[in-house]
Amino acid sequence: MGLRGSGNTNSIAWGDYNNDGCLDQLAGNDTQPKRVYKNNGDGTFTPIWASAETGNTYSVAWGDFDNDGCLDMLMGNANQGIRVYKNNGGDAFSSVWTAGEPEAQSVAWGDYDNDGYLDQLIGNSNSQATAYIEITATVHLPPHGHLRKRTTHIR
Repeated sequence: MGLRGSGNTNSIAWGDYNNDGCLDQLAGNDTQPKRVYKNNGDGTFTPIWASAETGNTYSVAWGDFDNDGCLDMLMGNANQGIRVYKNNGGDAFSSVWTAGEPEAQSVAWGDYDNDGYLDQLIGNSNSQATAYIEITATVHLPPHGHLRKRTTHIR
């Protein structure tokens, strides 16, 4: 099962972005747009979305950051920072937030503070990890576990 147009894929994730019960694919590519492939339910996939940005995407993850029941996307990119793409319904996604992590090698969603909203954890090359709490506050995680906060708002 090859995915046409996926290019040199650095990261891939399963997720049901359209809530049809079939796992779809998100591909983070090198020097090409990021892409979403819709699972047709018959063993085939259709490319339905490509980002406007190209570049080197190291890591991708699905998560519902706004609790609207639709999976959104988190992407860690080289020299482009991290991006969140909101699922607008149908087959449409829009970039709604970026942060200046220069070499985001790894990204993950999780509810760090158990408040019902997803937070982000970012692994950076040659610098400390960063946690974005509810995408409204940033907590840097230095090697010894001390926390420093910086605020950034998207809502």
